[in-house]
Amino acid sequence: MPTAAPSRPAPTASPEAGPEALPARTGPGLVALAAVVAVAVAWAASRSGASATGLGRALGRLDGGIGVLLVGVGALAQRGITDRALAGAPVRPVVDGWRRRLRDTLVPWWLVVTVATFLYPLVGGAVLRPPRPTSLADATAIAAAETAALPTWVDVVRDWLLLAPLTRPVGPELVPPAAAGRLGLGWVVTVVVAVALVLPLWERALRRVPVAADPVRRAVAAGAVLAAGGFVLRLVLAATSEPLGWGAVARTSPPAQLDLLGVGIVLGALVAGARHGTGPLVGAERVVRTAAPRLGGVVALALLAGAAGPDVGTTMVPLGVVDTAVARTGLALVGAAAVLWGLLVDPAAPRRWWSAGAAQVGTVGRALAGGTFLVIPLATELWVTRAGGPPGTQRLGPMVLVTVAGALAGGLAVAALLRLAFGADLRRRLTPLAAGLATITTGALAWRLLTLVSINRTNPSGGDPFYYHHQANMLADRVGYSEPFRWVEQGLAVPSAIHPPLLSTWLALGSGLGARTFLAHKTLTAVLSVLVVVVAALVARRLAGDRAALVTAVLVAVYPNLWVIDGALWPEGVYTTMCGLAVLAAYRWWERPDLRRAALLGAVIAVAALARGEALFLYPLLVAPLFLLRRGVGLGRKVAAGATAGVCGLLLLAPWTVRNVTAFDQVVTLSTNSDEVLYYANCADSYGLEETRPQPPGAPAADPSFLGYWSFNCQQRERARAGMPVTDPDQAALYRECLGDLWTPELEGVVPGEPPGNEADKAKYWRCLGVDYARENVDRLPVVALARIGRELDVYRPDQSLEILSIEGRPEGAARLGRLAWWVLAPVGVVGWLALRRRRVLVYPLVSLGLMVLVTTVYAYGAVRFRTPLELALLIGAGVVGEAVWRRLRPEARIPDAPHRPAGTTP
Repeated sequence: MPTAAPSRPAPTASPEAGPEALPARTGPGLVALAAVVAVAVAWAASRSGASATGLGRALGRLDGGIGVLLVGVGALAQRGITDRALAGAPVRPVVDGWRRRLRDTLVPWWLVVTVATFLYPLVGGAVLRPPRPTSLADATAIAAAETAALPTWVDVVRDWLLLAPLTRPVGPELVPPAAAGRLGLGWVVTVVVAVALVLPLWERALRRVPVAADPVRRAVAAGAVLAAGGFVLRLVLAATSEPLGWGAVARTSPPAQLDLLGVGIVLGALVAGARHGTGPLVGAERVVRTAAPRLGGVVALALLAGAAGPDVGTTMVPLGVVDTAVARTGLALVGAAAVLWGLLVDPAAPRRWWSAGAAQVGTVGRALAGGTFLVIPLATELWVTRAGGPPGTQRLGPMVLVTVAGALAGGLAVAALLRLAFGADLRRRLTPLAAGLATITTGALAWRLLTLVSINRTNPSGGDPFYYHHQANMLADRVGYSEPFRWVEQGLAVPSAIHPPLLSTWLALGSGLGARTFLAHKTLTAVLSVLVVVVAALVARRLAGDRAALVTAVLVAVYPNLWVIDGALWPEGVYTTMCGLAVLAAYRWWERPDLRRAALLGAVIAVAALARGEALFLYPLLVAPLFLLRRGVGLGRKVAAGATAGVCGLLLLAPWTVRNVTAFDQVVTLSTNSDEVLYYANCADSYGLEETRPQPPGAPAADPSFLGYWSFNCQQRERARAGMPVTDPDQAALYRECLGDLWTPELEGVVPGEPPGNEADKAKYWRCLGVDYARENVDRLPVVALARIGRELDVYRPDQSLEILSIEGRPEGAARLGRLAWWVLAPVGVVGWLALRRRRVLVYPLVSLGLMVLVTTVYAYGAVRFRTPLELALLIGAGVVGEAVWRRLRPEARIPDAPHRPAGTTP
């Protein structure tokens, strides 16, 4: 074949270079972005029920963007294959392709699909949308109904294995689940399989074909054969397969898209040849680049107008041989035109204003690389699923706008995360630590979610989980931080600060997007608390290296007391993650004691306190000693660091405190429950004593078995005594003192029972009574403190602790397993602390978590839930022991540590 002189200097490539070594083009990114957005709009139009309108039918045909994307995938891949062949570069390993697809595509897609499955459960084809309860009994019934409607763990695993979407549709649906089910898989699987498996194997096959020595002619011939064979296969499927069921599944499967992939292969080979000065396109690039958009535009308009058949709702799945032939030919032409324009754009050519704008959009398209191109259709399907309702009830315009804008925003966010993790060129490979940690964390999330439909299937009907769940939905309904029990029972929006706001606010983000069920809120809690695996590993890495980090990550991932808490919808999982971040921030400050890291430490502790108030103890127990122990830092810098940490913490706590002052006309730093609990924990039951005050008939009896714990019956007995005469002057004076400004003459000489006032006033009243009971029984405090610590360590009345955990919502089997794991963990973790201490590594940040749990226990009461930060610290110690055992058993199996000095060693 004669070769003409190239119109521009041919790019050079080293033997190791691939297509990435050649000049970047704006066009491919723009084409891919437009194709994915088109598919997203088509999905929104078809699922919204707007296909009954002319505009809806036209937009529904935009699913042909899948065809354009497939042509582009084949062209880009073949361009790289031919470039390498012409440059004499070796074949790229198949493993590299799989690694990149796993990193950039499959893992992000799996995470989004998995989380969406739990956030938006489907029942009978409709979104499970719980109604607003009108009474506590109604709320209990709704929780039970949600539990009954949950998918089983078998269904979930089948979805994860991609089996459910390949089932035969039930009823007269036109489109099978493979194309229209929850987060459909057809085009995702096609693109991923093509890029990760088919094309790498295709490159090896082309290198072995001795038909022609010219790589361009060889690839063009092979691509043409593939395109023709795929086109014939498509027509055979259209002629022989049934319109519904497995026939429709076959038409959306990867083999049915070989015709479009073959067209892309032909184009990629021609463009690569032209860039190297060989092949039919040499000298004709400008003509082709000018004519391609015009031809593609005409064909695209014809397809939108109905050239694929007036009774066909989509372009990718036409019915009949003639319609199929027309549609596939049109798709191939549109895809070829778009891809040729994109690949032949000259980056050095002057641009007009519209061309410069397209270049900017193309830059965005390149930013949306890798797994991000999946975010757009996934966000679309999530939005449509969230919209719910019968077909035709959603407005098409807003749905399309939200689909495109939201998906692009999500795509840019994911692209930013990928660039942060892997560098601007996305070529950085995962280190062994990063790859192992990603695998462990992903498995931990999968297990946590799986327990939500198996072990932790039952939804709570009261207590703190009830509070967080309903307050999140109230926030989404703009009721505010109100008391959920009175809102559900009476419809009254009464300001509340029973608990800090972090968990309710986090869950409200999902409620605002339609994820309002117990299952959705448990899922959101698991997504946030599973980060404790990463946090613990990063702390262990600073103390003992990469291998200790992986061992710690495994221990934290499988430890029952950390994963079971999410299924009961308690805040301790999120709280423990924040405490771990505080320890990590403490070690970071120790390594480099500057003001920025001191501010970060103070801010993280404040966020932890917004989950559970006792995190405030970390300021005196962690921050102050840490700053004082640090050598090589002057007193002035230590004072400045402490002040910075404190000010940052105050700034984060200030909005919630100001809100409370506005709501209650008095200072409530974090929660009113922290005051009221002092009465529950300082009464006859919790002190193991008999009730000495007279009780009315029907009042709950005292139960000394709750020694070291708390008892709601104490408060119920005090309420039952309302109106009873008080003969003891000291007792009467106590009631007057505790009521304060709430005291009225009508309450003189009688038991107030439930005090008047708002929530904060009542909490202070109960706190006053509890503190007085502790003073009156001060000789009993050592026994009570020991009992509280014994309960915390699960050595005093452990069987009763199991019963309490069951009442809180933990399955009995998981609670027993957690107790056994704790008994094994505690001594091993302490051994790990001692080993670190012998290595002259600072252990105090871990010890401070134990001190915080100890202070909380002695101050309040003993509960297994309170010790999760201590368990995290001990798990890190156990990870150090596990690393030492691993090193002794397999010294040759080394994971290279990043060069760093263990945190806490002398600088």
